[in-house]
Amino acid sequence: MEYEKVQALLGGAKRFGEKAGLIKPARLSELLGNPQTQLSFVHIAGTNGKGSTAAYLSNVLMRAGYTVGLYTSPFIYEFNERMRVNGENISDDALLFVMEKVRAAAEQMKDEGTGYPTEFDMITAAAFYYFAEMQCDIVVLEVGLGGRFDATNIINTPLVSVITKLGLDHTQYLGDTIGKIAFEKCGIIKEGGVTVTLSSQNTEALAVIQKESEERNNRLILCEKEELSDCKTSGDGNQFSWKGTHYRTSLCGAYQLENAHLALCVLEELKKQGFAISEDAVKQGLYETRWSGRMEKISESPLVVIDGAHNPDGMRAFVRAAKEFSKGKKTVCVVAMMKDKEVLPTLSELSGFTDTVIFTTVENPRAMAPEELIETSKGLFSDCSMCDNPKEALKQAVKLADREGTVFVVGSLYLIREIKEKA
Repeated sequence: MEYEKVQALLGGAKRFGEKAGLIKPARLSELLGNPQTQLSFVHIAGTNGKGSTAAYLSNVLMRAGYTVGLYTSPFIYEFNERMRVNGENISDDALLFVMEKVRAAAEQMKDEGTGYPTEFDMITAAAFYYFAEMQCDIVVLEVGLGGRFDATNIINTPLVSVITKLGLDHTQYLGDTIGKIAFEKCGIIKEGGVTVTLSSQNTEALAVIQKESEERNNRLILCEKEELSDCKTSGDGNQFSWKGTHYRTSLCGAYQLENAHLALCVLEELKKQGFAISEDAVKQGLYETRWSGRMEKISESPLVVIDGAHNPDGMRAFVRAAKEFSKGKKTVCVVAMMKDKEVLPTLSELSGFTDTVIFTTVENPRAMAPEELIETSKGLFSDCSMCDNPKEALKQAVKLADREGTVFVVGSLYLIREIKEKA
């Protein structure tokens, strides 16, 4: 369904709300019969890797025979991607049905003086309602922003809380230090639960995760990097061994080793909780997982790869992965960024990997103009140009790279969407 149609159903709700707790999303779900109480969740927060980790988990659980709901954001092709059951997007008819119910509940909140919920509150409530109607055995639930005040956080204690790699992003909402951001993300840790995270987290972030887990009587599972062996990464994916078993992923980039490792640790915990997940389901599920806009090849000659790296840590991981594709060949990058991101630190991570960058923009009020990007990145790249049209920017990049070079489209996920729609 076109996003414009969904926005019409949202009734003019604000995109973001104030940090006023979870009163509005909780009341909204209450008016819908509290569908989230009928569901079991794996709740995922973090800065980078949330989507890929969620995709691994949902795919493996689906292969194991469960009815699996997957809630993610943002979307690449169409809004319906945000709510999936067993890999299938919610249909237009089902989306229209649940959004009408949510809108009616939102209007009731307005009439009773509670106030109108935000867009994300309403979309999340719709997802809970849909997953309950579909009788999902388990829902893999990705946080939208932060964790503590995120609408997804009205759920009871999940089966597992997952904290992926943390870094600086959304600092205007979450705080300007890793510690502050970690505190917001740790809001998903509920009393008496189980939390899984990476031992390789930033030291300050890990200290916060450990403290919050202890205070809420959680069993904290640390995915130790040393548990992985025989790691091999290439432009075709990754291979590694964990606890005596060999695994492969089709998703590219060395950072996918961390995401797959997190998924394996969560799956091991779910087995302990009684879920029947065979080793074949795990192997097949990991290998067959696809996730749009993450080191995704869309052309072979020349090689064109798209990636949604939009913050410093994400760009640093992208550069490491991109080197597996470029192998010393000429590289050209097409880049667009949002104004509310850490633009200069993110572009600085790209400096040194390529000298040739074409800055472009996307149809979004938060998008930074190409002129601003050139000014912000002054001194970082020796060959900068700009183009207001992403499709034309890609054409220019392909021409510059020639057939033997490599083109990378990187930055905002909105850029990835426009390139895939129009290229």
